[in-house]
Amino acid sequence: MIKQRVKKLEDKRLIAIVCKDEGDFVLNYYFDDNGKIIVLKFKVPKKKPFIESIIDIFPNADYYEREIHDFFGVEFEGNPKLHLKLFLPDDWNKKPPFLKKR
Repeated sequence: MIKQRVKKLEDKRLIAIVCKDEGDFVLNYYFDDNGKIIVLKFKVPKKKPFIESIIDIFPNADYYEREIHDFFGVEFEGNPKLHLKLFLPDDWNKKPPFLKKR
């Protein structure tokens, strides 16, 4: 479902993907359309934190997806670089640091 919605914006510029822990995860995808900001929101269940990667449509999504994976543990299906840490040490084996405690 995400790729269908994002594909409609492929002529826009992806400027950010932001994750919030609100019980489940809420991912906001921000696009620039000649100065107008478009936001797509997707909920991802914390128990099964999987969502499609959009790197085949927006290659710059790779860094946003890897950052969210590092800090929240969301799995972006189709992103082959999730195992490469951006901000955490390579040997990090604890839970993602931005998860809220329940």
